[in-house]
Amino acid sequence: MGLHAQAGQERLNQAVVRAGLPLVQAQRDIGLRLYRDGDTVVYDVTPRAETFRYDEFLGPDFPALWVSWHELHLTRARAKQFQHELHTLVGGYLKDSGPERYLLRADFVQDIQDNPAQAASGNERPVT
Repeated sequence: MGLHAQAGQERLNQAVVRAGLPLVQAQRDIGLRLYRDGDTVVYDVTPRAETFRYDEFLGPDFPALWVSWHELHLTRARAKQFQHELHTLVGGYLKDSGPERYLLRADFVQDIQDNPAQAASGNERPVT
């Protein structure tokens, strides 16, 4: 899985950059944002230095592109619900056979920092 994941991530990275390049109006306008989210410092790159909201990507003139990283704070029941909803959502789109290919990578897992002893021991909770 590791080699395939690495090759897939590289392909995804190249596609994201290619999709985002037309959004950059001038090379000097690329913005780097640094901000705090709780105790975490978050950074991202925007297609322009001025104010930019990611929901702008939903507009018809923007590429079909979604790149996201979030920490969700859920109960186990809500996490399982989310897992099932993702499975159903993606499964519905896998049946399509449109002319354009899109890459999707979605990872969802409990953070091992929540329980370092469990991570170190390798004892994982069984999936139900």
